[in-house]
Amino acid sequence: MKQLVLMALNASNRKAAFSAFRGDQPTENSAKKLTNVELSKLLDAFVEEYPALAPFMCTGKGLELMYIDSCIAEHVIDHFTNLGVPILCLHDSFIVPFDHVLELRAVMVKAGSSATKRFMFTEKEGVGLDEWFSAYENTGQQPDFEPKQVVRCDGYMGRLGVS
Repeated sequence: MKQLVLMALNASNRKAAFSAFRGDQPTENSAKKLTNVELSKLLDAFVEEYPALAPFMCTGKGLELMYIDSCIAEHVIDHFTNLGVPILCLHDSFIVPFDHVLELRAVMVKAGSSATKRFMFTEKEGVGLDEWFSAYENTGQQPDFEPKQVVRCDGYMGRLGVS
């Protein structure tokens, strides 16, 4: 169902969505043999369950959203590249040195808000070294929480030159 909905969000019409859906299925998968009528019933059932998405089905809206997402990522990557700060992009997340995390979050909010013309926010799992050091710098005392620990594998330590 997820694949069908994604195809429908990206396609400009149902026929194109259904053709793309079947084309994406492995040969042995029974979904490859679903007819347009059967796929239409499935998509209609989804839209009935989630009517707010109906106006976006088979309009190419998904491609537009992917482009906006890429513009946001480009802005964030350019910002750190221009500063000479390493940045790694993983799907819709970024990794930077811990002392640049707060800046990353600010740049992401700015880029997202600029691209969408509405306020956006970022989410982060766990408490990292950035929050720990920020709390330490603000109070002068060791925080009463432990930052998320980074576990480094033997291969990493070997490349780093540490045994």
